[in-house]
Amino acid sequence: MPKSWTNLAGIGKCSPYAHHYPTSTEEVTNIVKQISAKKEKCRVAGLGKSPNRCTFTNQHLIHMSKMDRILNVDKNKNTVTCQGGTQMKRLMEVIDDLGLMLRCVPSYVETTVAGCIGTATHSSGMKTHGLCDYVESLVVVDSHGEKHVYSVDRDPKLVRLAACHLGVLGIVVEVTLRLEAKEMWRLVSSALSLSEAKRAALHMKYVNKYEYYRLWWVPHTTMCYQSFGFRFNRSQSRTNEALYRRWVSKEKSTWTRLVRALKDNWLRHTAVQCSLWLTCTFPSLQPVVNKLYQMIFYGSPAEQFGSTMEVFTFDCLFKQWANEWAIDAEKAPEVLRRLEKMISDHKLKLHFPVEFRFSPADDSALSPAAGRATCWVGVVMYKPYGREARDTIKCYDLFNAMMKEMGGRPHWAKYYQWGYKDFENAYGQSWADFLELRKKHDPTGTFVNEWFSQLLSETPKNSTKC
Repeated sequence: MPKSWTNLAGIGKCSPYAHHYPTSTEEVTNIVKQISAKKEKCRVAGLGKSPNRCTFTNQHLIHMSKMDRILNVDKNKNTVTCQGGTQMKRLMEVIDDLGLMLRCVPSYVETTVAGCIGTATHSSGMKTHGLCDYVESLVVVDSHGEKHVYSVDRDPKLVRLAACHLGVLGIVVEVTLRLEAKEMWRLVSSALSLSEAKRAALHMKYVNKYEYYRLWWVPHTTMCYQSFGFRFNRSQSRTNEALYRRWVSKEKSTWTRLVRALKDNWLRHTAVQCSLWLTCTFPSLQPVVNKLYQMIFYGSPAEQFGSTMEVFTFDCLFKQWANEWAIDAEKAPEVLRRLEKMISDHKLKLHFPVEFRFSPADDSALSPAAGRATCWVGVVMYKPYGREARDTIKCYDLFNAMMKEMGGRPHWAKYYQWGYKDFENAYGQSWADFLELRKKHDPTGTFVNEWFSQLLSETPKNSTKC
C-alpha cells in the first residue's frame, strides 16, 4: 500500500504510488513522457510547504529538491537564473555574497523558487511587487515532454500570464529573476494601540511613507505591532554609523544573547506551543495567552539592520493553518474593524497574529494583487503539537465570507472555498486566458489534480479538502 505524504502543516494527506527525484531537465522530460504515455497524472511537491492540497496526488509526485542549482548570475543585467527546485533561502544567500539582492522577500524562505512564483508569493511595501512580477524568463516542460521558454524579451505579456503557473502548465525547471544592487536595510518595530491602527496606521497615507510596512494585531487585546523598513547607508553620516555600531554592540552583548535564547528558543516555541495546546481543551484561556504573548513579544520597540532576508523574514513558529486574502488596500481599516466585530459577535477564540501587509498592483495575471494596490490580510491558527483549536474552521469560513463580500481574492496556497465562477469574477479575462494556455500545455490533464479540478467546479470547494 502506498505510503501517505502530507505538507508541512499536516493538513490533509495523499498516497502517491510513485515518487520521482529528477536531477536534470532531461530526467524531468523522460519522467513526464513516461507518465503521459501511461495516461497517468503527476504533481510537483516542491518542499511541501503550502498548507492546502495544491500539491497532492495519489499517482506520481515529483520532488524537485535535487534540481537546486544556481545556473547563472549576470551582474551586468542584475539577474539570476536557477533551477526550479532551488530554495529561496539559498538563492538569497548566494546573491547576497555577490552584492545583489532580491527585492521581493517573503516572510518564509524555506520554499522553492518555482513554488513561490507558482502561488504568487509576496512581501510587503507599496514599492515591492509580488515575486511573479520579477520573473524575467522561465522554462516549462509540458505534458508532452516539450520545453517552452518564456522571456520578457520576446513576449512579456505571456510571461506575466505564465509566471503564477499553479503547477498546471507543466514542470518549471528554470527561472530567471530580476535583482537589484545589494543594500543594507533598517527595520524599526513598535507597539501601537488598536484604535490608532484603525484611525491612522492602516490608511494608505501612512503606509505609503515607508518602503516596507507590516502591521500585526493580536486578537483579544487592544494592541498592535507595526514594522517599517527603509534602506540604510552607514556611511551617509556619522549619526548613521553610530546608530549601527550601537546596535551591533547591543546584539553581541551577553545579556542580549541570553534573553534571545530564552525568549526565542524556549519561551516562543516550547512555552507558547504548550499554552496553545492547553487552550484547545480550555478555549476560555485563549485571551489570557494572547495578552501575555503581546506583552512579552510585541510590547517593546525593536530594530534590526541587515539584508532583506535578515530583516524581512521571521520565525513562523510551528505547524499552522493559513488563511490570507488580497483586498483593495484602501479597505484595510474596514477589514480590521469588521474582523474585531466578527470575533466579538461569534464569540470566537483566535490565535495570533492577524497580519496586514501591502503591495502595489501586480502585472502578473493570476496574482491576487493583479491590477490594484493591495492589502494582504492573514489570519493564523496554529496546530500545537498536532491539535486543532476549537474555532479554526468556523473563524475561517466567516472570514472567507467577509473577504468575498469585500471583493477579496484568496492566496492560492492557503484556505478558501471557491469555484469556477468565483475565480472568473475575480480575474476576468485573465482566468480564461490562463485556462486556454493550460490546455495548450496539458491537453490531457496530466498535471491536473483534485485541487485544481475543484477550482473549475461549478460548486465552490474547500482548498484543504478533497
